[in-house]
Amino acid sequence: MAAITDLTWQQIQTELTAMNANYAGAISVVSGQVVIDVETITGELSNAMTAEGVVEFIYKFRDAAGRAQLTVNTNQDAGEQLDAFPAFSYSAPTSEGMVNVTQVSAFTIPLNTDVIKGPNA
Repeated sequence: MAAITDLTWQQIQTELTAMNANYAGAISVVSGQVVIDVETITGELSNAMTAEGVVEFIYKFRDAAGRAQLTVNTNQDAGEQLDAFPAFSYSAPTSEGMVNVTQVSAFTIPLNTDVIKGPNA
């Protein structure tokens, strides 16, 4: 098999939908461009560049990427599996019931950054 070095937008959309049915259609192609509907993923109105919600969006999108990576790696041989989105690391809960989440992502890039790929494990 060929090594997996990237994910498709469809693979991310599939995992978003599996995470929450309300996320269906968050990624689509409109007039030949891939469009990501932030409001569908966060559930919050984002009608201005000053609207907040980036942290929530990145967390949920990164979660979907990690899940998609697990799915595509299922039938891959060792050394051909995508290793760009390792599992999250969670702290112990605080007295307020919150946990800190560390998200690590890994990339293999050329010096000119024109082609970004994920490493293999």
